Order: sequence, then C-alpha cells, then structure tokens
Amino acid sequence: MRLSDGTSLTMKTLADGTTETTTRHSDGASWTDTTKTHADGTREKTTRYSDGTSRTHTTKTHADGMTETTIRLSDGNSWTIKILADGTTEKTTRWSDGYSFTNT
Repeated sequence: MRLSDGTSLTMKTLADGTTETTTRHSDGASWTDTTKTHADGTREKTTRYSDGTSRTHTTKTHADGMTETTIRLSDGNSWTIKILADGTTEKTTRWSDGYSFTNT
C-alpha cells in the first residue's frame, strides 16, 4: 500500500501466525513491526528501526492472575510492570549496566 506522501506499507503473515508490517517513509526512514502470540498466550511485538535499534514489548498473563508487561530496548535497558491478582502494581527498571530499582 502506498500513501499520497510516498510512504509505503507492506504487510505479511508467516506460517506460524506471526505478522510483519514494514513502513518505509519517502525520506528513507523505515521500521518493521513483528507481532507474535506464543503457545502460552504471551504476546510479543518487536519494532526494528532502520538505524539498527529495536524495542520489544512482551505481555503475559500468569496462571495466578498476574499480568506482566516488559519493554526492552536494544541498548539493554528495560522496564517491567507487574499487576498482581490483588491489584498491587510493581514497577521495575533495569539498566544495561546491571543496576535496577523496583517501586511497589
């Protein structure tokens, strides 16, 4: 699909159900979103940018009712938010140098 500004979108679905959408701007910038749902219900979306960086967003609901969402950047930094079954929220930030902190 091509938009009036020259941007193009390409979408495809792989045999395992993974979807890939690539966006290319007329200025040369591009990114690809890959979305996959794993057998355990975990949903994973990765965006890869033309500059070589990427971001992965993963969401999983555990058997005990906890929902865990993690965002990881290609530089090694990540953020995790857990919503426990009782509604309590726990937020953890991890830096690529090994430091982390958690707010509850």
